Amino acid sequence: SKQFLDEGHLVTFPGYEWSGNTGLGGDRNVLFFHEGETIRRSSHALVSDLTDIDTDCNSSDALFQSLKGSETVVFAHVGGRYADIQSHEG
Repeated sequence: SKQFLDEGHLVTFPGYEWSGNTGLGGDRNVLFFHEGETIRRSSHALVSDLTDIDTDCNSSDALFQSLKGSETVVFAHVGGRYADIQSHEG
């Protein structure tokens, strides 16, 4: 994201969409304060490279637990699937 930052015009954040099924917490946007943080996928269903499969978080609870202590913002997001807003760290 740093390469696309345009001070005063475009602010970029490193992050990604965690795409969990609704029953497991639903979609979330994950924004990091620092570059280079670990991407924790909801699964590797459509990813052929399995070298980081041990970092998967199969539920939003697992995602929140893995991000504890990090400088991260996570928020529910409605896309193709809706997020279960009852499933949050809190």
